[in-house]
Amino acid sequence: TAVWLQSELSAMASAAHWLADIRSLLGNIMRADALDIPLAVQEIAGLTADELHRLSHQPLKFLGHDHIVPDVALLNLLRASVRETEITAAKVFIGADYHVQKADLLQALNRLSSAVYVLMILCVRQNRHQGEWPSAEQLKQSIARGGTHAH
Repeated sequence: TAVWLQSELSAMASAAHWLADIRSLLGNIMRADALDIPLAVQEIAGLTADELHRLSHQPLKFLGHDHIVPDVALLNLLRASVRETEITAAKVFIGADYHVQKADLLQALNRLSSAVYVLMILCVRQNRHQGEWPSAEQLKQSIARGGTHAH
């Protein structure tokens, strides 16, 4: 789905950059699982896992756009696929005794879902001409100062 979306959204260079990083993280998760090695720290579009988490949970505060009903159908398909993968991984990596194996992979899949959600909001904003596409630095500054609507 990520490869398909990359070609569909190729005209939006900023979205394509996000999707390239998402594809890369998906590959790194599969590699870490297959080789049974820890997943290295990953970033998507220059944003850390914590930053993506904060952006996806408080989009109005940090992105100037409230939560959305998914109207970016292809991106929503990708997010649903990531969520299905996360659920399957949880079933595999969380034992009956609730011992978690490969917590790094589970967290990476969760943050990947956050990244796709943030990308969805950014695309909706772009389609509605609600400001320019923010750089990673602008997003980091918004988080650091407490949001775009912080006083």
